[in-house]
Amino acid sequence: MAGKARQAVASAALLLCSLALALGASEWLFRRQQWAAFDAAVAQWQHPLYRILPRSPLEFSLVPGSEGTGVVRASGIEWHYRINSRGFRSTDYSAEAMATRRNVLLLGDSYLFGFAIDQQDTLSEALKAAMASAGADAPNLHNLGVPGYNTTHEAALLREQLAQQRPDLVVLTFVPNDAEPQGNVLRRPDVLYRHQPLWLLVQLKRAANHYLFGDREVLATGLHEMSHDFNEAYRLRNNKYRDTRRAFDDIVALCRAHDVPLLVTVFPAFAASFDASYPYGLIHREVIQWSAENGVRALDLYDSFRGLPAQQYAVPGDGHPNAAANRLAAAAIAPVLQQMLGATRAGY
Repeated sequence: MAGKARQAVASAALLLCSLALALGASEWLFRRQQWAAFDAAVAQWQHPLYRILPRSPLEFSLVPGSEGTGVVRASGIEWHYRINSRGFRSTDYSAEAMATRRNVLLLGDSYLFGFAIDQQDTLSEALKAAMASAGADAPNLHNLGVPGYNTTHEAALLREQLAQQRPDLVVLTFVPNDAEPQGNVLRRPDVLYRHQPLWLLVQLKRAANHYLFGDREVLATGLHEMSHDFNEAYRLRNNKYRDTRRAFDDIVALCRAHDVPLLVTVFPAFAASFDASYPYGLIHREVIQWSAENGVRALDLYDSFRGLPAQQYAVPGDGHPNAAANRLAAAAIAPVLQQMLGATRAGY
């Protein structure tokens, strides 16, 4: 009897090991297939403004030296862009200018980049004008904004930039959708399945949702996908929230490690109304609280727009800030920028 029991246990163990090996092999093959499909798609993918970085934490960047014209479909407004030799929509400062003047790195997404507006209307240009009008000596303002970037991308970009230069100040421009994944280029499979240990199981759930439930997510997949409810991540304190908070803390730690002051600016969503119905107060409060917990200077720019007619500060037919919005934001940021640069010069 004991011999039969041992034989049954051994058979069960062998079956379990065989199943584990089969599942492991299936998972490995599925991941290989996902990466092969991604690499094949990248080889065919072209865009005048973006280039894919297949294995970089940045995922993509702007094409150095590119320039072109964009059109806002809803309003027909044309706007022009030019990307410098370093891959940013910024002034191409000479080595002498970099060495003899203070340098400020501006981190952000399409708001900072200046999507749907011309170069002279961007936040960095508005800051230069605001500081000049106040009689301040404007520093070199490096606009590192990339449309589609979120806080995780911005932390990776800052790490790269701090390895190349030592700025006098870093400014993080935070936007309500900064917990969401990028949707500008092809998404890598390891980003899509970021928080899922078994990609094949997720795929089976997706198939079941499609074929059995008419594309309703009855079986939660946990994929790292974009939500139109920007508050969701902060309300649920989910993986997107944790990723964003971790990236924010990484930015703070990077600046501290390089002895560079950090200013956090929280921008409102310009597609919303600046009245009691404004929906993203939760996000503003969270980021201001993160800053306070880290001992970092922060500005909530919603205070500058509260009660104003939002349509006057958004590009017509588009939800991005226009020239007037950037001038108003710059009026709030410039004095703090100058104060912090002054403190830096004094040994802050």
